[in-house]
Amino acid sequence: MSPLDILLVLFSLNLRTTRAAASADLITASKDNSPSCGCYEISSDSSPVYFTYHRFYDWRNLASSPDQFTSIPPSLEEDEDLGAEELADTYQDVLNGTEWNQDWGIMSWGKETTVEAPVRMQNSAANVYIAQRNAAIPNTSASDVETPSEDIEPYTTHLALRTTRHPTFQSTAEIENQQKNLLHASVRFRARITGDPGAVAGLFTFVDDTNESDIEILTSDAASTIRYSNQPTVDSESGEEIPGSSLPVTGLGSWREWRTHRIDWLPGRSTWYMDEELVARSEYSVPRKPSGLVMNLWSDGGSWSGNMSVGAEALMQVLWVQVVFNVSGPVGGMCGEEGCEGGKRKRGEDGCTVVCRVDGVQEVGVPEVAFRVSAASIRLSGPGSWIFVVAAVMVSILGL
Repeated sequence: MSPLDILLVLFSLNLRTTRAAASADLITASKDNSPSCGCYEISSDSSPVYFTYHRFYDWRNLASSPDQFTSIPPSLEEDEDLGAEELADTYQDVLNGTEWNQDWGIMSWGKETTVEAPVRMQNSAANVYIAQRNAAIPNTSASDVETPSEDIEPYTTHLALRTTRHPTFQSTAEIENQQKNLLHASVRFRARITGDPGAVAGLFTFVDDTNESDIEILTSDAASTIRYSNQPTVDSESGEEIPGSSLPVTGLGSWREWRTHRIDWLPGRSTWYMDEELVARSEYSVPRKPSGLVMNLWSDGGSWSGNMSVGAEALMQVLWVQVVFNVSGPVGGMCGEEGCEGGKRKRGEDGCTVVCRVDGVQEVGVPEVAFRVSAASIRLSGPGSWIFVVAAVMVSILGL
């Protein structure tokens, strides 16, 4: 066996040992960064991408008793149209406590009618609540729980956003994440949409009308169709749709069932996934400014949303949101008109010697160590890093 063969065998054994040790190194569940992870790796459109930060927002098991959240709050009355309604006492601790308010805000803004949007919209905190599902609740269908094949524990609660059509206005719901300095991210929403035609469920990153990356589900569409886009999609002067800006994808799994909807917002490229299957990609108007996460459910009677019948209602139910991301600027946002520098992470940069993964893990939301980066390679990045390390060692030892 030549010296080169020996070196390659030793390197292979070392790499397998490193990865084997890492695969057994589970990270303690945490909403925020894991202290054992230096950065987070995902595969996006077949390429590895690295992020500095991790968040996991989990609404699956919030009940402390079998009937804590089993009473759904009633829909608003016709005269409750100002957005000043408060959360019911049942939800104060969960949706108005310190932890929630650090992470999320419930919107109360409204929108008046226009020619294109003939129904007035009004967001209300009364349309955001926690719902509880268990065997003791009547009318609970099999689709209300995660299937055993997904190899995760059945949930008992979920976050709900509701929209209802009243005679003179549409009562709507929106929540925004308080961290508004994301500059590139991979965001996953575990959600489903139910209810009547005429509503739009939005899962997106946003800072302004030209820096927005959307997943939009229209309840008037077939349940196998989802609209993906980077804004703007309509020309501000002509009012016409910009060709190629909106990507309606058909033939997907039903959004009425629990699905994992994902946006990968990367430099110069947006890709979208359903249940880890790549379904759309775009290089048009990729956001350049630090942004935040938004979830909403709305209708304004326009041609995009459709016009809900009076008394009709739709729900967006969310089990969890997971995001890995980089940042630029302060948490509250703010950046120059030309965008911001930063937001792109290289493996091994700033001491990232422990690379974790969030996909293909034993428990969703709990990162696992993917591999550890040796001192010889921490200055390298990209899929060929290990090859260059081996080459450098061979040159040094063999004098090539």
